[in-house]
Amino acid sequence: MGAKVAGELGIEFCSMRVFSVIGRSTNPASLAGLISRLCQGSKERLRFASDIRDFQTPHQYFDLISALLALPTLPPSINLGSGEGLSIADVALLVARNQGLHLDTSRFDFAVSDNPRVVSNPELLSRLLRRRVEGLKSENIGLGDRRQD
Repeated sequence: MGAKVAGELGIEFCSMRVFSVIGRSTNPASLAGLISRLCQGSKERLRFASDIRDFQTPHQYFDLISALLALPTLPPSINLGSGEGLSIADVALLVARNQGLHLDTSRFDFAVSDNPRVVSNPELLSRLLRRRVEGLKSENIGLGDRRQD
């Protein structure tokens, strides 16, 4: 729809597909919100903890989008991701550890969903940016420094 409207207006359009976002959040519907509640002793469950996702922080997505917007042209669509998959359980533990919190893994359901693996193909993104896209790691998660992502 966006490409059609852009074409009618005579402007270029690029759809940027964001994969899985993880950051500091007070949004109760977010994964970060659930992790925070679990760290505080909630009896909720972290479902599909074995599922693999391509996680990036809001800061990482901002950097990718900023770099792309500096390019003279963009393709009609592009995946924003690293191509590196982490389990939801590993990301939850990483987020908790980076906030200095303990997360009880007995609250994890290690089942898999109908979509057990959702990971970007970063080939086009890496080619456009002329660099490898970093995945989520403890040193770039940016959650332990109290910065709002």
